This record gives sequence, structure tokens and C-alpha cells, in this order.
Amino acid sequence: MAGFASICDQLATAYPQLTVEPNRIFVRDGGVYTSGGITAGLDLALALIEEDLGREVPRLIAATMVVFLRRPGGQTQFTPFLQGETTNCNDIVELKSWISAIRAKTLRLKRSRKRFP
Repeated sequence: MAGFASICDQLATAYPQLTVEPNRIFVRDGGVYTSGGITAGLDLALALIEEDLGREVPRLIAATMVVFLRRPGGQTQFTPFLQGETTNCNDIVELKSWISAIRAKTLRLKRSRKRFP
């Protein structure tokens, strides 16, 4: 069974008869399919469509939705861009804002120099 990574231990404790696989995006076990969240549900849906209709249809769907047809890696891959979002430190928040502003200003200057040498 796949589940949200944050609750896999609780799930395994509550239901010891199940095999919980915390690093799987989705799991097929006979006729039972489980996924570890919303995006993993999309992955599972694309896999089911591929089983029924072949590779081309889910490839087109994935391209339309701008998602991977088959994501690399397991569920524990989380975006590094959110790692800093958990901080409540005002200094860090201010630093991030300052860096973003400097980057935007630098990019505008570089573009201006290209237009007006």
C-alpha cells in the first residue's frame, strides 16, 4: 500500500496486516491500487490509462497537463524550493526577499545594457 509519506508509520501501526511502502508513488497489488497523494493519483491514473489504451494516449494527456508520464524516483522526492518555507525566522524571510529583488534588478540591468549599449 502507498500512502502519504508523513503518515506511513501510523498507517503501518494501525493496520499491521498491510504492507506499507512509503517510498512508492503508487502500488498495484492484485486488483487493489493505492497512491500516496493527489499528484501520485495522477501518476496512477496515467498508468491505468496506459494499461488499457497503450502508451500514446497517456503521453498526450501528460503533455497537455504538463506533468511527467512517469516521474523519476519515489515519493520521498520533494521539491527543494519548499524546504526554506518552513522557517519562521524574519531575518531569513527578509534575506530571501532581498536576494529576489537584487536578482530581478540585475536581470533588468543586463537587459537594458543589451538594448542600449
